[in-house]
Amino acid sequence: MLTEKLTPEEKTKLTYTKRLQMHKPYDALERFVTKIKKKLANIQENLSVPAEMIMAPGDSKVYNEATEC
Repeated sequence: MLTEKLTPEEKTKLTYTKRLQMHKPYDALERFVTKIKKKLANIQENLSVPAEMIMAPGDSKVYNEATEC
């Protein structure tokens, strides 16, 4: 939240306490959520493409003959 000075009209509406500032919402949360959503979309895009399996010589034979993970 950001604070702003009260106008004279707003000050006259006060009864028991003397208010000097008023809280105004700030869009930091909105910006944060927007950026997180973009990062999530990038991560999901990267994970949707399977990576190529890299095997050393001889690993392919062991992989094909394996019966358990």
